[in-house]
Amino acid sequence: MKPSSWLIFSLASVIAFGMIGFLYWNSPERRIRAVLSDSVAAVEAKDLDRIMYHVSLQYRDEQGFAYLPIKRLIQTAFDRFDGLDVRLTDIKIDIQKNQALAQANLEVLVASQSKKSSLIGGRQEPVPIRITLASEALKWKVLSVNGFKLPITEF
Repeated sequence: MKPSSWLIFSLASVIAFGMIGFLYWNSPERRIRAVLSDSVAAVEAKDLDRIMYHVSLQYRDEQGFAYLPIKRLIQTAFDRFDGLDVRLTDIKIDIQKNQALAQANLEVLVASQSKKSSLIGGRQEPVPIRITLASEALKWKVLSVNGFKLPITEF
């Protein structure tokens, strides 16, 4: 093989692998999983701004909560509990154009005064939830989280 042919083949291979990597990295499913993962990490870090970054201003769930009430509820939980441990498992994502539905099992454990208890779900019985997302301004934002009742009386 001539050196120029070898160079062309090498360049074509690098470009092809780069495009495959970019398409994987930029896939909607990977970006949605990143939103869910970062949201869980933000809850555990008690970072309200980071959580709300992933929530759409058009947020509405089946319990009637909107963006601002959810923000206040999350802040109340942060103030009330010493720590939160969120487990989101068995995530399945269905993407339809600019909207997606993620189905997963949720378990939220809380620590208060060195006692741990289950706030939502439990190890033996996590709660199945539905998270609706929309692509807004090149980012995936959460439109609603449905499938469970918030134990508001515990706040």
